[in-house]
Amino acid sequence: MKKLIYPIALVAFALVSCKKDYTCSCTETSISTSPSSGSTSSVSSTKTTFKDVKKSFMSEKAECFSTTSSYAYETTTYIGGTPTTETVKVTNTNDCSIEK
Repeated sequence: MKKLIYPIALVAFALVSCKKDYTCSCTETSISTSPSSGSTSSVSSTKTTFKDVKKSFMSEKAECFSTTSSYAYETTTYIGGTPTTETVKVTNTNDCSIEK
């Protein structure tokens, strides 16, 4: 009987101990660059806590992972009635980590 109880207790403990409280900490940086105004940037941070979840949940369902994206757009300004078009480049970086 004892031989049966110990493996069952071990498996039950392993299943319960897999679920923990995890925090997703992210820092988002956005950098815009244009010929006329140079570079401007903004930084923001977020922390979200998830209770009693598995670590795999954090990356798969909670989407706690780092990303980088870039895009460009054109803008036109008028100086003295003359249009000037320039390309603005934007890079967004989201740096995330999973914490216990």
